[in-house]
Formats: sequence, C-alpha cells, structure tokens
Amino acid sequence: MRIKRAVATIFIAIVALSLSGCSSASDMGMEHEGHSTGASGDLSSDEIMFLQMMIPHHQQAIDISDLALTKSADSELLALAKSIRDEQSAEIVKMKAWLDAAGADLDPGHSMNHSMGGMLSDSDIAALKSATGKSFDLLWLIGMTGHHDGAIDMSETIVKITGMTCGHCEGRVIAELGKLEGVSEVKASATDAQAVITSTGALDAEAISRAVMAAGYRVSA
Repeated sequence: MRIKRAVATIFIAIVALSLSGCSSASDMGMEHEGHSTGASGDLSSDEIMFLQMMIPHHQQAIDISDLALTKSADSELLALAKSIRDEQSAEIVKMKAWLDAAGADLDPGHSMNHSMGGMLSDSDIAALKSATGKSFDLLWLIGMTGHHDGAIDMSETIVKITGMTCGHCEGRVIAELGKLEGVSEVKASATDAQAVITSTGALDAEAISRAVMAAGYRVSA
C-alpha cells in the first residue's frame, strides 16, 4: 500500500528525531530545547519535570505498540511497532536512571496528561482496541504519528529578558507569557534575566516578544 508506506516512512523519521533529540537557537535570544535524552550530571528542576513528563509519554507509545503486535498482520507495521517498543523501553530505563541519580521521584505529584502533547485519550485507545484489519493499521499509524509529533513539540523555550529587577517583575512576565496558547508553565528569574517556558507546541517568537513587552520588558538578543 503506497499511502501507508509513505506514512510509515514519515513516522520513522519522526521517531528518529524524537529519540536523537533536537535543539536549535532561534532569533531574539531564545533557545529551544526539544525532546532530548542526552542529560547527564545534576538536573535542573525544569529537566526533572521534562523527564517526568516524557516517561509516561514513552510508556503509552510502548502500550500502543504492544497492541499493534497483537492485532496487526502487516509486516512493515509490525516491524515498526517492535522497533518503537524496544527503543522507547530502553529510553525509559535511561530516564529513570537519571531521575534516580538526581534523587527525584518518577511521579511529578500531579497529573500532567493535559500538558503532554500527543497523548492518546481513553476514547482513542478504545477505538484502537475495537478496530481490526486495515482500519486498525491506518488508525494506529495516525495515532502514533500524532503521539510522536507531540513529543517533539513538547519543549522548553528559554527567553532572555531585559528589565526585570524583582519578584513583582517576574510575576508580570509569568502572567503575560502564561496567556500564550500551548504554554503549560512559565518560570521567570530576575537574577538570571530570563524566563523558561514549557509548552506543548511550537511557540511563535513574535508572540513571545509581544507578551514580554505587554509585561513592560523586552526580549534581549
């Protein structure tokens, strides 16, 4: 099936990108830290939170892959599901080890499902379980592609800000940046002259700059 083969090829590229990690520096003093598994040594609170989010995200991909291995008859899809299951199982072992070394809990202490991009809902899982044959294969490919797109999109954006001098300044920046679509958490530091934005999708640099300006400050280069 040409269409399915094309989707699978795209999906493999997404998996490779999400497992190898991606990061790039964007304009206006912003750093984008994508889904990366190269952490070592001491972890910041932001890195700990990110790992705590990614472990259940990986686990769902494993569970969905196990479902494919019992329901699909397509050789290409089966090979892909096995690869995802094996690779992400190994990734979870690494991430748990990093959290353990940092003395951090695996459980963040509250539900993060709503801030985790690409997570399939209970109804999505139910639909997969009830589907059969080629319908299952297509639904699985769509669901898993979206799942990994969400993992890539989950990110931290570090914004350098000029003008913050106190806790009140930090609060204004947090309030304005928190209004942006897809933002799940904002931490601002006058001492470090920056804000760290956790989001479930790509953030527009101009929108960030406008939000910082609305708070009374500006993004620095």
